[in-house]
Amino acid sequence: MDFELFYEKIFNAMLKGNVQTIVDAAYEVLKLPLMVIDTDYNILAATANTQFQDTIWDSIINKKRASEELIWSFYENKYIDQVCKSAKPIYIDWGIIGIPNYCGAIRINDVVTGYIAMLCPKDRYKEEYIEALSIAAKALTISFSSNKKLNTQKNPMVEIFFRDLLNGILIYEKQLESWRTDFKYIFKGDYVLAAICAENKDSTGILQYLASKLNNKYPNMLSTILAGTLFLLFSSVHSEEKIMEISDEIKKELSSMDFPYSLSSFFSNILETPNYRFQVEKAIELGKLLKPKQKLHLYDDYFSAAILTYAIKEMDELSYIHPAIYKLKEYDAKNNTTYLETLEVYINLMRDTHLSAEKLHIHRNTMLYRINKISDLTQINLDDESICSKLLLSFMMVKLKKDLGK
Repeated sequence: MDFELFYEKIFNAMLKGNVQTIVDAAYEVLKLPLMVIDTDYNILAATANTQFQDTIWDSIINKKRASEELIWSFYENKYIDQVCKSAKPIYIDWGIIGIPNYCGAIRINDVVTGYIAMLCPKDRYKEEYIEALSIAAKALTISFSSNKKLNTQKNPMVEIFFRDLLNGILIYEKQLESWRTDFKYIFKGDYVLAAICAENKDSTGILQYLASKLNNKYPNMLSTILAGTLFLLFSSVHSEEKIMEISDEIKKELSSMDFPYSLSSFFSNILETPNYRFQVEKAIELGKLLKPKQKLHLYDDYFSAAILTYAIKEMDELSYIHPAIYKLKEYDAKNNTTYLETLEVYINLMRDTHLSAEKLHIHRNTMLYRINKISDLTQINLDDESICSKLLLSFMMVKLKKDLGK
């Protein structure tokens, strides 16, 4: 391949600042079908495909964008992850039909803003095409940067602000003064923080796509990706109905993806964002373990578990499980009785003998007998609120530990 000629054509095309001109210049030398798409998977430029039969490629050309189903299949097959992780274009066999392609990311300040792809059958594969597409991608980066419509990066300072906010670097009102002057739209009060967790930390491509889609609906939304999690900050959220609207919108965008997500309750002090980051991350972490089939996880649903997991991690169970539980467990094993279950139901139902009897399907008199027997066996006073609160915590810890598989 004549790289000198390729450089010359790409350079001259780049001077015109037109994406289609750059693609046409690359095609003149490479002689293989090319396309450039943005992170919303809309076609920005393409050459005609008259050489090969490829239904996927042709469908994108005809519709001028990739379908939602196709985007999801790219994600499922790790195509987006592979391209975003690689510094240079890579050769991908899609596995759907016989024609593989080269694909590379177009980056502005290390943020993926688009992709360049080229169809190429295996018998025409050349290592030098990777270098050629790298050159084209760099030219496209310059073209994207100079074109406000194509430069999808908002003011990078806003993302820096949001990251500093999430990481607890901004902690004083005085630190916000200059931000309030320059970016008034951020400070509209009543915020909600959302988090969407990807399958792995390298799934930045699909998370950027989700952020872009949601930004169309909420133009003042802040977004950033940290360690495989997309964080979104919404402002002017004045009611629970608005939170549900946001939740429904995220749910719709995630309809074909198995990503868990969480929303905070609304809050008025933007400096409290790190606290709500902890809550949404912890809700997702526990939700994936305790309710793996569920997508939406709210911190309120895991409030007790969030606190108790620290005790499980840091303490030996002898320090948080009441001795009465061990005594009853041992007694039941020797005598084929169910006093431990009886006590657990009784304590969880706040010592209501009627409800406890119903739940255990026994007569109320039998329930009263069992309670007295439990007191005799354990030598504890079940009218003592302090003892009962310890028992309640113990049973919660035992159940949580079992649910976590520890």
